[in-house]
Amino acid sequence: MPQGTIAGCEALIRWNSPTLGFTPPDEFIGLAERTGLIIPLGKWITEQACRAANEFRKHQDIYMSINLSARQFESDSFMADIENAVRNASISNDCIKLEITESILMSNPELAETSLKQLKAAGFSIAIDDFGTGYSSFSYLHRFPIDTLKIDQSFVNAMFSNESSMEIVRTISLLAKNLNMKTIAEGIEGKNESQQLDSFGCDYGQGYMYSRPVRFDDFLELLKRDSLPVE
Repeated sequence: MPQGTIAGCEALIRWNSPTLGFTPPDEFIGLAERTGLIIPLGKWITEQACRAANEFRKHQDIYMSINLSARQFESDSFMADIENAVRNASISNDCIKLEITESILMSNPELAETSLKQLKAAGFSIAIDDFGTGYSSFSYLHRFPIDTLKIDQSFVNAMFSNESSMEIVRTISLLAKNLNMKTIAEGIEGKNESQQLDSFGCDYGQGYMYSRPVRFDDFLELLKRDSLPVE
């Protein structure tokens, strides 16, 4: 995990309502899921993320991660939507890492297997987000074409206060390496965490130690500096 080197970024959505003020995603994403608005919202996010990836890659060869919701993943138009977004942004499919949760995989394993194999064949990378907090069934690790496991921040943050969390992080890192998968540790806030993850062989990290969520222009400036302000 080279310190300060930017390997990729993750598309995040924030809503600053003129009437409600700043509304965190955990308050409006669930509503969008229930009402079906997550389909057009997810399509718009994907389009914006792909356009941003085009600009970012003019400065550095990085990937763009996009989170997929259950409704979006199960939509009949999903595959066409993401391929159109990539094509319209003039980038290649392998620039995009698609993040899904364990619950999405296990809610409909047959559909997930078919869809993920199509995505993988098309050149997209697949990451399991918040790994270890859902079903955590090892059977799907060989059933589905997964490239990356994202170690949930709850385990990372508790490594030095909870021996079980430390062992979970170590085990996930070793498991991924043995299965030829990459690991990304979420929620890294300090050097102690980063150094411990390095010792486990974790490949990448994200968290406030490196950067808080930033706007498009601010991230471009980080890319132009060719590094993150890690102290």
